[in-house]
Amino acid sequence: MDARGTNKGKGFAGAVKRHRFKGGPQTHGQSDRWRAPGSSGRERVWPGKRGPGHMGHEPSTVQRLKVVSVDPGQNLMLIKGSVPGPIGSCVRIYKTTRPKRVSKAAPAKTKVVAKKAAKPAAPAKK
Repeated sequence: MDARGTNKGKGFAGAVKRHRFKGGPQTHGQSDRWRAPGSSGRERVWPGKRGPGHMGHEPSTVQRLKVVSVDPGQNLMLIKGSVPGPIGSCVRIYKTTRPKRVSKAAPAKTKVVAKKAAKPAAPAKK
């Protein structure tokens, strides 16, 4: 099954948390630039430039979840795995779109042993 919902909102997030930027050095006089994104370019900010902003509260889909059990009396469905969104949010369940995983059995490995040729005996030193 696939579960589609709106993931948790995280509010305004910096570039380090939102886009996994590395940040600046913690030494060499950098007292307040540890989590700063750095330069954003020259003259203007190009469209699509990654930076700080609103994070989360976006639609997301988790695929290939397994239904453990269904209780129609209490209108419950138990699903194994993580489901997007906070507790109590609306989640839509769909029939999965991805094909089932097929495990390919590895061929039997044969052990090849190479025999070394015997070295001729060295002549005895006098």
